Amino acid sequence: MAMTELLADAPARPHEPHCEPPEAATPPAAPARAAAAGSLDVLAWVIDAVDIGLMLVARDGRMRLANRAALRHCGAGRACRLADGIVRPSIAGEDAAFRRALADAALGRRSLLTLGPREDLTPIAFVPAARGREPDAPDALLVFGKREMCAPLSVHFFAREHGVTSAESAVLAALSNGATPRQIASERGIALSTVRTQIQNIRQKTGARNISDLLRVASRLPPLMTIEMCA
Repeated sequence: MAMTELLADAPARPHEPHCEPPEAATPPAAPARAAAAGSLDVLAWVIDAVDIGLMLVARDGRMRLANRAALRHCGAGRACRLADGIVRPSIAGEDAAFRRALADAALGRRSLLTLGPREDLTPIAFVPAARGREPDAPDALLVFGKREMCAPLSVHFFAREHGVTSAESAVLAALSNGATPRQIASERGIALSTVRTQIQNIRQKTGARNISDLLRVASRLPPLMTIEMCA
């Protein structure tokens, strides 16, 4: 399973070494445990299908749950780092603001920080999470800003719905991520007139009045991530 899972009530799994039940928890009855496991499987599938980083974090920085999109923001040159189950900003000077945002979330206050190196600045919203009775229940839901205006899979389905060709779809994806027609022509090694014709075709097929209208529609596409179905 692609999701990193550290929920307090989750039964431990051999291939997930960080999954630890709370020390003081009373083991639930077998049917309840089975239902909880089934709910976690559904939750894992749901949040991994979304190309927006979602992460539940306790006040001390311990990660309780994260989807694949969130984990892409953790690592060298990214907004955050993850070590021994603890999430922190990758830049040490941002640590105090990060801890303060977690503390504010625990008190029910929302905030937003922009973290990371200049080449990968990432806005992160800190949203208060519904606390359970467990002392290590998550305090904050971290919602990471999108890395792309349009997820490639979303563009693919939009193009297929409107009969847009693969070449036109590539142009649409490039436009959605800020490229100009001239840049697209240069990167793809084709004439600028060809790119303009492809844009005209996309507009006719989708009913967009102009490029701005087309980009507005594209920006509203659901952020989908490719899922590998496991038996």
